[in-house]
Parts: sequence; C-alpha cells; structure tokens
Amino acid sequence: MKKSKFTVLSLITLSVAGLAACGNPITSNVNEHAIFWCTMGQDKRQALDACAEAFNQEYEGKYHIEILYQGGNYQDLASKISQAIPAGTNPTMAWGYPDSFAAFLGENGVNGSLLNLDQFINDPELGFSEKDGYHEEDGVKKSGKDDYVSAYYDEGVHYQIEGTYSLPFYKSTEVLYYNADYFNGVSSPNHKKYTVPTTWNEAIELSKQMIKDRAEAGWDNSDFSPLAYDSDANLFISQCIQRGISYTKIPTNSEDNPFLFNNSEAVALVDEISNLIKTGILKTKGVLPNSAYTSTLFTDEKCVMTIGSTGGSDYNVSSNFDVQVAPAPYSTNKKYVMQGPSVCIFSNDKAENQKSAWMFYKYLSSTKWNTLISLQNSYDPVRISCYETDQYAEHIAAAKEENADIKEKVSAVTADLKNNYFTTPVFVGSDVARDQVGNLFSYTCIENYSAKEALQKAFDNCIIGS
Repeated sequence: MKKSKFTVLSLITLSVAGLAACGNPITSNVNEHAIFWCTMGQDKRQALDACAEAFNQEYEGKYHIEILYQGGNYQDLASKISQAIPAGTNPTMAWGYPDSFAAFLGENGVNGSLLNLDQFINDPELGFSEKDGYHEEDGVKKSGKDDYVSAYYDEGVHYQIEGTYSLPFYKSTEVLYYNADYFNGVSSPNHKKYTVPTTWNEAIELSKQMIKDRAEAGWDNSDFSPLAYDSDANLFISQCIQRGISYTKIPTNSEDNPFLFNNSEAVALVDEISNLIKTGILKTKGVLPNSAYTSTLFTDEKCVMTIGSTGGSDYNVSSNFDVQVAPAPYSTNKKYVMQGPSVCIFSNDKAENQKSAWMFYKYLSSTKWNTLISLQNSYDPVRISCYETDQYAEHIAAAKEENADIKEKVSAVTADLKNNYFTTPVFVGSDVARDQVGNLFSYTCIENYSAKEALQKAFDNCIIGS
C-alpha cells in the first residue's frame, strides 16, 4: 500500500486514538442531541464515523451528533425526508442536493422547513474561525467562507429566497475514464494507437474512427459502442451549458416559467445525441436494459471510454486493463458539472439540536477532517486550505506512480477543474426538471419519440410535477 493511502487511513485512526487516550468515553447522555441522515455506503464511512466519534469526545456534555445511515440514493433520501417533515420525524441535519433542498424550503420560505444558516455563520461565537481552517494570500489569512472554494460555497446562497440554506459536504464532477491499453495499442485492432479526446467533437470523431477500424479488422461491433455516458441528465444539461442553450431559470413570480429547455436549439441537440445512440457511437445509462450503469459496459470492455462521476470511480476499475482518467470532453465552453452532496439543517427541531448540528458541520468541514473524508471517497474537499495539506499533496503525487489507484488518478485530474464548474438554478421544481430531461434519450431511442416530442413531454411533465 502506498504512502498516500497509508497517510489518510492511519491519520483517521490516530485522530480518534489521540482523543481516546484522554480517557473520555463516548456517551449519549447529553442535553443536546442532533441526528444526521445520509446515504454514504458502508465502505465509505470510516473517516466520517471517526470524525463523529472525535467530535462527540471533544464536546462531551455539550454537543452530540448521531449519524443514522439511510438506504438508497439521494432521491430516496429526499423522498423519505419529505414524508417525515409533516410528521415531525425528520432529522436535525441531512445531506442531499440543493434541488431537493429547494423543495423543502418552499416557494417563499414562509412555510419551509430549512433553517437559514446565516444565524450561525454570522454569530461571533459560533461562526467560522481560523481554527476551522485558513489559507494565506499575500500574507493575509483567509478563513471562514473565504477559505471555501467559492463555487462550492456559493451554491448554498442561490436559492429562491435570500439566505444560506445549505453548505457543501464534499464535491465531485464528471471525468473521462478510458481503457489505456486500447488507446496505447495493446488491445486495439492492429495495435493502433489513439489520442485521448479533449473536446466533445473529438470524442465523437474518434468513436467513429474506432468503429471503422474495428470493422476493417473484422472485429464485431454489434455489442460495442466506443463512448458511454453514465448520466443522461448530466449529458443533456452539460451540453446545454457548454453550448449556451437555455435550460432553466429562477422564476420571478408564480406565473413565470422557469423551464426553458423546450426550444429549437435543444431540439437539435437531442436529435444529434439520439442519432449517435442509434448508430452505436454512444450509449447512455437511460437506454441500457434496466438502466444499467455504463461503468459495467466499460469494465466488460463493451466501450473504451465512459464519462461518469468521480464519486463512483471505484466502479470503473478493471483487473483486465489499465484505466486512466482525463477531463470530460466538452463542447464550446469548458464547463464541468459540479456534483456531490451538501448539508442542510431543518427548522423544526429544537434550537439546541440545531446548534449541535451546526457545530458538527463546522467540525467535518474543517481542514483536517474534510481532507480525510474527501480523499477516502474520491471527492474534492471544500476548503482551499485542504488542498495545501501534506496529505492532499501526497495523494496527488501518488497519481504519478506506476501502481497509483483510481482515487489518486481522479484527484490529480480534478485539482485543476474547480474554476470551470457550473451549477444550475435552484428552485421549487428544479429537481423535477433534472429528472425529466434525464428521460429524453429513452423517449427518443426506446419509445421512438421525435426530439421535439420528447422535449415537449419532458416540459409538460415539469409543469405537472412542479
């Protein structure tokens, strides 16, 4: 096991062991007890569990957090919370995506269920401090929200009403996973070598050439598509943002239409991508049987490039070929989708529980802990100071080693992408829009809708669903 892996995992152990050595047993017999719901997989919890244990020991008798891991995905958790809120059985804090948080907030926030975090952020005693983390610029210490990657922090202040209603947990984006053996001529027809694409057009032209080369060599293309995309919604939305095609906007009033994607440019885009799918150049999750992940196509060698989340990097690992990572190919504007969970606190819990939840958020987002939690799970930390730690530097450096693992390769690529991330407007119904545009290519390629009909159906469903 290489140094960077050892550093991350051993520091998690040492961080808790150091507190345990003080002789303070963990106890839940405290006055303030906050509940945190998240869907983190069992194999990804080591650092977060260690963080919670350290927090509870350090603040014994004053603050306490209990993490209750929930099954399913982000959408499943959002649905569970929506059902729990009316009954008052929701947690104090939860992770998820701002699209879902906007629904909890409501159109005007009057009857919403989210707490405006500004009351904690601006509190001179409870707010952010240099203790949580800082970096220096021109000899000046930058702490608090100035130490956050601006795109990550700003996501939480762009809701339908003024305030800060979520803060980043850790973040991810999409990258290109590719079969380096195929590209280097080890396993390609006639051992031909290929250049990794940087733009969308290059990726498409390369895929066409690969199909041609395979056919000329007598290779079977019936179950092969060179390029795959693991999120239909991200494919459509990213192409819209990169090409300057209208997608959504925050409505100014209840009569204002926020769904802008039903337009002639989007029709041309959907038609273009649908033709790529129908001709075998591209596969997307939405057109595969049972909506299978394209990472499975990739590891089964039924494609040689797949665009997918950095948070799911482990699913793109194969023992049969060398996997390398590159930035996702882009169209006109170099913009990459920003993903990964944020955290909200609910307004209907007791004030002391809300305070505990806030203090735990500060703890997990501190330079030390956010670096450890993020690196364990192939995500990007939220603080600039995290990227200046020895642990992060060693993690990135390890990507150059011959036996580097996929998480290290991913971090080395995403380190330079943060200034090019985009987010989409958040409002009541933005989650519906994302779900609906994620169905576009199944409409056109499975149900035989025209591009215009598919967009109209998605638009109509947004109006009904919001």
